[in-house]
Amino acid sequence: CGSFTAVDYCEIAYPVAVAVASHQCDLGILIDCNGMGMSLVANKVRGVRAAAVYDDFTARCARESYHCNVIGIGAELVGGKEILRIVKVFLATTVAPGRHVRRVEKLTKIEETVAQAYDANYH
Repeated sequence: CGSFTAVDYCEIAYPVAVAVASHQCDLGILIDCNGMGMSLVANKVRGVRAAAVYDDFTARCARESYHCNVIGIGAELVGGKEILRIVKVFLATTVAPGRHVRRVEKLTKIEETVAQAYDANYH
């Protein structure tokens, strides 16, 4: 924190995603340059739905509509006070029922299909 030294974001995002996927944590919050790199890494872990968010609206949508359990925030795009507000919005938002559930179930099915194909070919 507070450093402009480049880090390997994979080494930070992966353990957070694993902690969320294994239910050691309910939600994960990742902060990097633009929020995208860590979100991409987190999305590689089965059971994680991550989104890069930049404001209250995208944080709320990520949790409510897409049932995301991890967010990535870009510190170069969002100021410190706004980051705190985004985190509070994400943590306070619950997943929405209704039409979003059907879509999230489809995402989960895709994830399971890909995982099964991987297991069949590489294990």
